[in-house]
Amino acid sequence: MYKIQIDYHTGDSFGSHNETDTLEFKFHNADIAEGNCLRIVEHYRHYEEMQYDSYEDRVAKYGSKRWFRKAEDKKPMSNYDVLHSLILLTDAGEPFVYSASQWCGYFEGLHSVETILDTVKYEV
Repeated sequence: MYKIQIDYHTGDSFGSHNETDTLEFKFHNADIAEGNCLRIVEHYRHYEEMQYDSYEDRVAKYGSKRWFRKAEDKKPMSNYDVLHSLILLTDAGEPFVYSASQWCGYFEGLHSVETILDTVKYEV
């Protein structure tokens, strides 16, 4: 089984610190886990420039990207939702929405994303 580990920094006006989180999902399929890592990185690389675009411009520029979250059933989405969420895949290959707010924000930044092997630790 594989997990996705994300290293980022966060903070406030008084300081910042590094964090490491692991997505709560486990993957049997290493290709899907690796593909999700690439989606996260690609979303983050475009995050900065997307902030200044209208929703229509975002759809025109990024709508074909596999990570881009589009409004469903023509329901309006807030700018925050569009910027701070992306589409990942489950182990079965089904798309789901994941929040990127931990590493996308005024004081936040992504350092790295990696697929790690999920090991079991036994303590005696």
